[in-house]
Amino acid sequence: MMNKELNYILKSEIRFHIILQLKNGIKTPKELSSKKFYLSHISTNLKELENKNYVICVNPEDRKNKKYSLTKKSEEILNYLHKITK
Repeated sequence: MMNKELNYILKSEIRFHIILQLKNGIKTPKELSSKKFYLSHISTNLKELENKNYVICVNPEDRKNKKYSLTKKSEEILNYLHKITK
């Protein structure tokens, strides 16, 4: 099961970027975007990750300044990834 979830994250560079950035704390989509990853792509992928329970919006009532955090599920995936790459 963990390999399937890890593969889902690793198959997309943008999903992997989001998960790694959120490891450092709560961020907005704008904070996650860069020259390489446009805000619209970040937003789309955040919705997908939220639907699959990898991230959670910590302030869903705020339409303009949503903030996202990792879920326990994605923290476990990061720990597993760290363990197998040691």
